[in-house]
Amino acid sequence: MQVQALPVLTLPSAHQIVIFLHFIDYIFRFLDLLFLSLNSLSPSTQTDIVIRRQVPFTLIPKILDQNGKCLQRACKYYADFVYKFNGKLVVEDTKGVRTAEYKIKKKLMLYQHNIIIKEI
Repeated sequence: MQVQALPVLTLPSAHQIVIFLHFIDYIFRFLDLLFLSLNSLSPSTQTDIVIRRQVPFTLIPKILDQNGKCLQRACKYYADFVYKFNGKLVVEDTKGVRTAEYKIKKKLMLYQHNIIIKEI
């Protein structure tokens, strides 16, 4: 009779933990916004909230040559949450790590669309 060895358990890497925590933040923020939108349905409040997720914003349009062939693809920013609160557009992003790419896209959002990204 042979005895089988138990599988070796490995701990998650730091990167995997950061991604998991970012996902948890994202879920909790979505639930917060959902709760806020459900509360806004009462007739006593004047708030109207419609939540959209992963909304694309074009920062730099795609570049075509004279024949219509694509030379460069469009540069887009995908917002985690977009909603209107009291008639004002709010763009939210749950950030685990502020990368250099995100910092540039945040500045382009302000320049191109005049939108300040709210970081959660």
